[in-house]
Amino acid sequence: MNFIFDYDGVLSTSVMKQVAEQLIASGNNVRCVTSRPSKYMDTVYKVCEELGIAAISIGDLIPAQLSSKADYIKMLLRFHEEEKFMLFDNDPSEVVACLKEGILAVLVPSNLTDDMLKINAEELMAKI
Repeated sequence: MNFIFDYDGVLSTSVMKQVAEQLIASGNNVRCVTSRPSKYMDTVYKVCEELGIAAISIGDLIPAQLSSKADYIKMLLRFHEEEKFMLFDNDPSEVVACLKEGILAVLVPSNLTDDMLKINAEELMAKI
């Protein structure tokens, strides 16, 4: 299965890095997609390189000042049309918008800590 992780507040956390590692170890395709412009991607690229996954910046493809999340969601929809995926994101409005469009999305709590979430990739896959 394909999984996409937002970076800020998601893959930037140690817990979600562990989730990504477990999914990768189970043979899943994991990528990071962020709306950060490429000039702010150094940290993202470093983390993704450590995980051995692709980092995609769609920040350069959408207007710098979004009046809504609509353009970001449209870009995710374009990716989803090409290849179905499950999204991990910490923005409730983005998760809801994705769910309305038929993209399986999981809301990652913004206050997530290592002690709050211990997840096994096999258990997650069994629930999908």
